[in-house]
Amino acid sequence: MQRTVVITGANTGIGKATAMSLAAAGDRVFLACRNAAKASAARADILEKFPYAAVETIALDLADLRSVRQCASELVEQLDHIDVLINNAGVLLSKRTETQQGIESTFGVNHVG
Repeated sequence: MQRTVVITGANTGIGKATAMSLAAAGDRVFLACRNAAKASAARADILEKFPYAAVETIALDLADLRSVRQCASELVEQLDHIDVLINNAGVLLSKRTETQQGIESTFGVNHVG
């Protein structure tokens, strides 16, 4: 049975490897990424190895709650359910910065977003 999987930060590293494995297993995978070009490149890499994989990209910047809401709205419009959510994206910053909404960035991205 094909599962619907959403993976944050799926354009590189562990997120991309996870997306590739799940796509190879026949799951429908959404790459939820901040950078559209990198997400598209990751999707192309997966489809090159698994041409019949069901892989889609969706914009998601966890440092901006408007982006989080927009991504959630788009997923609700496209899907009747999500079977698996993999919260892979995260940051660990050495200097204090804030998100668009004024939340400390490490906390905002890793927990609030």
